This record gives sequence, C-alpha cells and structure tokens, in this order.
Amino acid sequence: MKEGQRHIYFLGGENKEILVKSPFIEKLVEEGYEVILGDDPLDETLFHQFREYKNYKIINVARNDFKEPYKTDELRKEVKYLSKTYQPLIDYVKKELKSVIKDVKISMRLIENPAVIVADMMNDTPNRERIEAATAMKANVHYTKEKNILEINPHHPTIQ
Repeated sequence: MKEGQRHIYFLGGENKEILVKSPFIEKLVEEGYEVILGDDPLDETLFHQFREYKNYKIINVARNDFKEPYKTDELRKEVKYLSKTYQPLIDYVKKELKSVIKDVKISMRLIENPAVIVADMMNDTPNRERIEAATAMKANVHYTKEKNILEINPHHPTIQ
C-alpha cells in the first residue's frame, strides 16, 4: 500500500479488464493508492461483511460515503466553487433524471470520465445491482433499482 494509506479500498465488478478502467478508481490510482479489485460475485459481499482488517477500515469506492484520501482544504474550496458554478446544470439534470437519480454532485474522483453513478449509503452498488437483477430474472421476479447519486466531472469537456 501507498505510504500513509489509512484504508483498504476495494471495488467489485464483472471482470478485471472492466475494473481496471473503472471511473471509481481513476483518481485513487493516479494518486498511487492501492485498490483491491474483486471480480468474483462473492467478493463484494465478503468485503461488505468484513468492515475492518487489523487497523484498516475496508472501504467500497463505489459508494457515496467514500471519502477521498487526497482531499485537501484547497480541493474542498474548489468543489464548493464548482458546485455553485454548475448549479444550473445540477438542477437541470436533477429535474430531468428525477425518476432514476436521487441527487447530482460534483466529483473529484473522476479524471477521464464525464460522470459516474454512485451507490447511496444503503443501496446496492452498480455491481450488486447487476448481480441482483440477473438473479431476479432467473427466478422470474422483478428487481427494483433504487435511486442513486450521479457524480459529474466538472473538468470533462462534455460537462463543460
């Protein structure tokens, strides 16, 4: 792990090729943090059950409660400024996507991607949604997706 890394970060997904390119880990990897990539369907469930290992909290980076370890006071000020600047876009997107999105926020975890859907605190992550939807389909029952949070990258040309 990177010197000073205080948490074990993990991300669950379909396969390693997809996980390596995930928008959830762009900034973490750029900053030198280690992230465990779990490509087995049980990985995310297991990591969710083990909340801590030794003195390290285990953090799922696909959730809304993920706190960026690289966040500084300067970055917080930038997020506040960008949130005000992009408030008209945020309001518009919230209105247009209100049936599927709970909230829209400025993201500092994104570098290459314009946006990402992040699981709200108690909701399934996108990977868990995929697994649950497949299980429901196989059992011939309906799976209801919860509303999650859309994080937008204010530095991406599409968002600008």
